[in-house]
Amino acid sequence: MKRTVAPAPDRGAAGSGRSLRLLRLIALFKLVKSLLLIAAALALLKLLAPGAADRFGEWVNSLPLAVERRMAERLLDVVLAHGPARVHLAADIALAFAGLFATESVGLWLGRYWGEYLTIAATACGLPVELWEIAHRPTPLAGAVLIANALILTYLLWRVRQTRPR
Repeated sequence: MKRTVAPAPDRGAAGSGRSLRLLRLIALFKLVKSLLLIAAALALLKLLAPGAADRFGEWVNSLPLAVERRMAERLLDVVLAHGPARVHLAADIALAFAGLFATESVGLWLGRYWGEYLTIAATACGLPVELWEIAHRPTPLAGAVLIANALILTYLLWRVRQTRPR
């Protein structure tokens, strides 16, 4: 007679519907960050194509706001000044973080313990970098991301403490 053993239920998927909805909202936030990093990596690699820097420069000059133009010009200067190896490294780092955020997203969407713990660890490690960024180059977007990540970290720490098996 063949015995089958049902897999142990993962605590993360259990709980209130509201709790799972919050995890899924965080998962969507992480997925969006992942997709943005993938787009940034592809854009960086695209800048290495022949003539792309010239076309990018023309696009920069067409931007309506001076702030946008300065940011785009600075990006182009960095790309051109450091050469292809540095651009490939930046794209590789962006893709690595995109993979991390996508993995967090899957774990949280499925309500898994490991997704919560991975997100706690990754978010906690990223907060000092975000604080440094705000201290040196404050922007509303950087502030919003810092606040969102601090709230995510606080919620997940509370959730793990409340729902861990005893």
